[in-house]
Amino acid sequence: MTVVNDKNQRILERKNIKSAYLMENIAFTPSGDLAIFPLIRPKNNMPTIQVDRGWMMTHGFGIIEMKPGGRTIQLLLDEPNAYYSDPFDIVITPDGKRAFISSAGVNYISVIDIDSVRALIAESSADMLRSYANHLGISSRYVIKRIPTGANPKGLVIAPDGEKLYVAEHLEDRIAVIDTRSLETVNTIDLGGPRRITVARQGRRLLNSAGHTFQTQYSCYTCHPDAHEDGLVYNMASKDMGRNVTNTQSLRDISETPPFKWNGKNQTVYKQDGMRFSTVLTRTEPFSYENLDALVSYIMTGYLIRRISCTIPTDN
Repeated sequence: MTVVNDKNQRILERKNIKSAYLMENIAFTPSGDLAIFPLIRPKNNMPTIQVDRGWMMTHGFGIIEMKPGGRTIQLLLDEPNAYYSDPFDIVITPDGKRAFISSAGVNYISVIDIDSVRALIAESSADMLRSYANHLGISSRYVIKRIPTGANPKGLVIAPDGEKLYVAEHLEDRIAVIDTRSLETVNTIDLGGPRRITVARQGRRLLNSAGHTFQTQYSCYTCHPDAHEDGLVYNMASKDMGRNVTNTQSLRDISETPPFKWNGKNQTVYKQDGMRFSTVLTRTEPFSYENLDALVSYIMTGYLIRRISCTIPTDN
């Protein structure tokens, strides 16, 4: 994380957030004592068989104490057997009492009691805090509620008076309005998106959803943010475990670059994302034929069409 002086536009410091990635947004408490940001903790260097330790991914938030010598702390949003994948945005109420974090992969908003977080930090030793970064039960100390949303909640905005939270339900084409006192959705604002869910659009929802992976641990987006790659290598469970370390490959324009798989043995995306995908990665039932059609349609056409549409010349 880069700390910048906004007056002279100079870099002051770079903070290493260990074992974490996809830290896409940040919020500060009104008192200025804490900076809080969502993050993902990948288990990429461990063989993908360590279910009790988080298996593939854990999800949480980082905390930086905004004082000289302040610590950087990581806590999880997850629970045993329930994971809150692709945490994206965070907002904090004007009174500094609560934080809201969107989990785009599972369609939930997690409500965090910030005073409980402060109390946990104050009573814990450095060793305890390090262990909490991997503690799947610690979220019960500070998560007040999980609020369900529409598909793929991303950006969050809180009203100046702190009474309403607005959630961009990215793949629902609407905004949810949540009462921050009752912690219930009280309204939705339709953004006038298409009423028909096309095959490719359904594929986009599938790519961004963790609903088809074991314990909702991750979505396709987790390893392929913005249809690209996460820059990590994974120790895949197979007969060559420990020697079968593989990197994530980009999905951009892959319709032009067959064959697939790291060794090129899969001739089609259908084979790549079908039975093999469920056996090696999701550890759940494979996609239905209908959903596999949708996912392949989006992967093979969505990015290519978007790229072409951006390069059409205009009269200007």
